[in-house]
Amino acid sequence: MPPSNETTTTVAACVSAEDTIVCKYCRAELNVRNDRCPKCGEPTKDPMPLLDRPWFMLGLLFLAALVLGLPFLWKSRAFQTPTKIVIAILVTLETIVVFWAFTVTMMWCYRTIMDSLR
Repeated sequence: MPPSNETTTTVAACVSAEDTIVCKYCRAELNVRNDRCPKCGEPTKDPMPLLDRPWFMLGLLFLAALVLGLPFLWKSRAFQTPTKIVIAILVTLETIVVFWAFTVTMMWCYRTIMDSLR
């Protein structure tokens, strides 16, 4: 016995209802595959958080925060645990080198100032 029109319509309605979402800005219905709302142009998907972007995380660690950024590394989902361990070791070594260079520079400045005062 072939399916009735009522059953076919219900199945088709379920499939199309699953493929549509409502724009959170203008409340227009749109296809779930759309990146932007055709009515208002706003993005339909939330952007990836900064901590989950690998290049942002590496820049934060190696260029700005050094060891102070390690808690953000472990919170981030951008890297797997073995990679996080390697990055943490490299950031720690870089921090040691930066502080050593700072100490050497400050000692040179101190000696130069003291020599000029004599």
